Amino acid sequence: NYLVLFRDGDAKTIGNSLLIASVSTAAAMFFGTLCAYSIARFRTGGDNFAMWVLSNRMLPPIVSVIPLFIIARSLGVFDTPWLLIAIYALSGLPFVVWVMRVFIQDVPKSIEEAAMIDGCGRYEVFFRITLPLVVPGLAAVLVIIFMFSWNEYLFASMLTSSQAKT
Repeated sequence: NYLVLFRDGDAKTIGNSLLIASVSTAAAMFFGTLCAYSIARFRTGGDNFAMWVLSNRMLPPIVSVIPLFIIARSLGVFDTPWLLIAIYALSGLPFVVWVMRVFIQDVPKSIEEAAMIDGCGRYEVFFRITLPLVVPGLAAVLVIIFMFSWNEYLFASMLTSSQAKT
């Protein structure tokens, strides 16, 4: 079946799938990891914010298809890859935040404090110290989010017709 897919299949749809899944995964990973760091280190949003973020993942996708269709039509973004990228990134964001928060909490604060004493700023600590220590978590979440984006069918079938078809 894979030989038939790549030999007889439409290269544009495969390219759209790869583009949409890759860009939405990258966006969800970047913003989700920053949000997870903020929640883990600064308790952003209070004690219940992390649970609220996770509860957003529990909304059935079928509930939001019709409103998203109406909004996409009125904004003129129906049948564009950017619509699917935004939807997939936003739907993967709660999972990234929830999982990466746990990985970041496992990094000792003393390592970050030592780097700040040595002259690192907060962003430098995040990108040079914390991020390399949570690479296994990043890799696991990246694969799962990419698979969520690649396998999603409902939004792709309802919000595209020909140009952004996956």
